[in-house]
Amino acid sequence: MNLDLELERLKSTDASEQIPALVAIVEITSSVVQQAVNALEGPHQYLIAERLHRFGTLAIPPLEKMLKDTKKPETRILASLVLFQLGSRVGVPYLLDAILNSNNYYCPAAKHLAQAGILDAGDNAIRRLRSSSLGEVDLILCLLECLVTLNLEIPSDVRDRLSNPHAPKLLKLGLRKFQPG
Repeated sequence: MNLDLELERLKSTDASEQIPALVAIVEITSSVVQQAVNALEGPHQYLIAERLHRFGTLAIPPLEKMLKDTKKPETRILASLVLFQLGSRVGVPYLLDAILNSNNYYCPAAKHLAQAGILDAGDNAIRRLRSSSLGEVDLILCLLECLVTLNLEIPSDVRDRLSNPHAPKLLKLGLRKFQPG
């Protein structure tokens, strides 16, 4: 199929030209979206994921299929993030798991879920905070931001642990943002 030819046929005032052209354009578009979604399993998957939402709801069916079929945890998380941006919640369990277990995507998962008011994200953030090393400053600050977004209290045991006098200076500076008063 030739997109330029079909776009020309779409301009026709004859329905016998327009309708087949529109059908062909839909097929071409579906193929393009499928190929873009497939690129999510390639080497530049984060860059692809950042842009896939631009296809809108056309990307939902191939992303949901990828979510079901892929064995790659990072691909599953990224597909879930794009789906979430598009209004599909089918990948929420993978995003909740990413908060607990991902080394790379815990923060986007936590931020998206917190902004949507999904309280389970706060529970998982607290669990991850309890098990994190004090040296994981970015992780800690991101998960604390998640709790703030959800209007959840930082549990006293977590607050005490993070207030450790031996905590990295950068962590202490970052924690000031979360101090009451």
